[in-house]
Amino acid sequence: MPARIREELSGNICRCTGYVGIVDAVEAAADEMSAGSGPA
Repeated sequence: MPARIREELSGNICRCTGYVGIVDAVEAAADEMSAGSGPA
């Protein structure tokens, strides 16, 4: 999934940080959504 996230982000925001934090956050959100849990 990280490759897909990076592909979707490419060209949209600065890549100077490598998207590390953003990719981690998107993965965490996707995991929560697929588990059926929402924000606390």
